[in-house]
Amino acid sequence: MNLETVFNFFLPYLPNLLWIILIIAATRLALGSTGQLLFLIHKHLNIPRRYYLTVRALLHAAIYVFAFILILVFTPGVNQHVIALLGIGIGVVVSLSSTTTIGNAVAGIIIYLTRPIHEGDRVEITGVLGDVVNLELMYVHLKTIKDEIVSIPSLQVLNNKIINYSQLDSTIIYVRLSLGYDIEPRQVEELLIKSALETEGILKDPKPFILIRGLDNFTVTYELNAYTDKPQSMVDLKSSMRRNILNTFACDRVQIMSPTYVNIKERMGVDKIIPEHISSYFEKQCVSEEERKVLEDKVAEAKKKLEEKKKKDIKLDEK
Repeated sequence: MNLETVFNFFLPYLPNLLWIILIIAATRLALGSTGQLLFLIHKHLNIPRRYYLTVRALLHAAIYVFAFILILVFTPGVNQHVIALLGIGIGVVVSLSSTTTIGNAVAGIIIYLTRPIHEGDRVEITGVLGDVVNLELMYVHLKTIKDEIVSIPSLQVLNNKIINYSQLDSTIIYVRLSLGYDIEPRQVEELLIKSALETEGILKDPKPFILIRGLDNFTVTYELNAYTDKPQSMVDLKSSMRRNILNTFACDRVQIMSPTYVNIKERMGVDKIIPEHISSYFEKQCVSEEERKVLEDKVAEAKKKLEEKKKKDIKLDEK
């Protein structure tokens, strides 16, 4: 077999071979140019490296698949029906994955560009309350108040309501309380506002306010609303507000309990269910700071006078 015979054998396939070489060259050019373009976008727009790497991998995978199909088209002896079936299969895979992987990737890019949340924000997404610790292309990671890391797919974040408590200078936290009609509403509102103002972390300006949220058969539902500039401490602040409400109402001898139970116990002749001697915790809290300072000064003065009297008695004994 001489060279002419070999050349004549490959001559009919030469155009296809040239097309394959051209496709490979174009593929390498496309990979390099897209890589450079994405790198420039990553540097100039300060896009996180994880976003840049993920998008680059997805684009390169798409280029490889497209080049592979083109090479099959120009490869002699490959049945066109096989190529058609392969194209249909790839289309089905892409369409099915568009709601998962590709959908999450696109949603992650949209979240990054629109910036509805930032790392460090206190947010509530799909019923999960926590701080944003990481924004990735595929997932948004939240750290809950129980120190749990919850990963929510980006597509799910984009398709659901996002409550961001950190975008404003202050946010409102609220506590609801149901009391009977026998308690004066003005007294209730004064005690609730006092409880809020005594809570550390609650802003005094704007001032807390009360809403009446319901007039039920046996109870009035009050809602205490207070402003705070510490959204990361919302749960602790709510707990402190409830503790201060218990304290304030106990100090003012106001019962917090079901009116149904109150009616039952009154028929049985039972007095108010508030201890005659409030616990030591509430007893300390019932005294204001100014009153406590006055009492401490009086105690110190009494101790001083007692020491002076002892010294005088000692001198008299020596004489």
